[in-house]
Amino acid sequence: MSAGAALSSERFSLLAVSLDLTTDDPAFAEEFASVFGGRRAENFGDLAPAGFAATLHAPANGELGELTIDSGATLDAAAFLLGFSSPTIPLRACEPIEAGWKSLAIGDDSEALFSFRGDVCRFRDVSRWRRILAHYLFLRMLALRQEALFFHAASVGIDGRGVLLIGPKGSGKSTLSLGLASRGHQFLGDETAVYVPASRQLLPFRRPAGIKPGPRVEAVTRSLARVQPRGDEDGLLRVDADALFDLVPARPLPLESVIFLEGFADEARLERIQAGREELAMMQPMATTLSGAPPAMRVFEMIRLLGSVRCYRMTSANPDKTVSILEGEFNP
Repeated sequence: MSAGAALSSERFSLLAVSLDLTTDDPAFAEEFASVFGGRRAENFGDLAPAGFAATLHAPANGELGELTIDSGATLDAAAFLLGFSSPTIPLRACEPIEAGWKSLAIGDDSEALFSFRGDVCRFRDVSRWRRILAHYLFLRMLALRQEALFFHAASVGIDGRGVLLIGPKGSGKSTLSLGLASRGHQFLGDETAVYVPASRQLLPFRRPAGIKPGPRVEAVTRSLARVQPRGDEDGLLRVDADALFDLVPARPLPLESVIFLEGFADEARLERIQAGREELAMMQPMATTLSGAPPAMRVFEMIRLLGSVRCYRMTSANPDKTVSILEGEFNP
């Protein structure tokens, strides 16, 4: 680990969880903010405040970088980060760098990228280290909200009623949630949805929106031409939704409907369904949700969720027409 670079500190806050980050790498703080936000004041009322501190030294001059977490809680950090592994960031366990450490490699790389011992992580200088470690800190923040379930989903409010939009990548979650926001409906989030089983409410979680190439409602296209956000290495345009529109203030909403998105076709279709095992399998809980409590309890909470709301399947077509169909169903 290199020494001598100037350190700076900044506090990020998500869902009343604070991250006090000290680093000698300003680009890392910008990476975290561009993907996850956390620089804006927020008020979540009854949520008890929580948080932890982290110090990050960037790799330099051929030496490893180092991330140290000061949370007062033990965690198998390597196993935790493996839960984040995905097709775009294929992490896997590998030979440890030395006794007492747990190491992870990425893809076909034979050399360890991250090595953990306790709450210390050492890492090599590769192109995606900032993105992966920003995700790691983000997931550790979410892990402190044990009262909530987190889903890879969009969430919106239509006529005061909470709606979850669930589907695989490219199925239209961001397209439809931002399309509804452009028409004055509540935008709660387009990538991470937060549900509290005890209150049966969706919480707003407005990370910077990730807009992929493809069909968009006309209002979003016009706003993007005005704002001109830069794309990231995955081809996403990262932009705060309130830079695109004058957003309706977000607040917790009772969850009343879940829509399972099936992608785009020539004609839009919205069909009321009775949720079953297939829909439960489509819920896409985040790794943090499944690792934070006994899996059986989390599955029960998701079953209860589906049994208490209206469920739909939807195929999208022209985004503006598809948004109009949703408005007609939930705000006639």
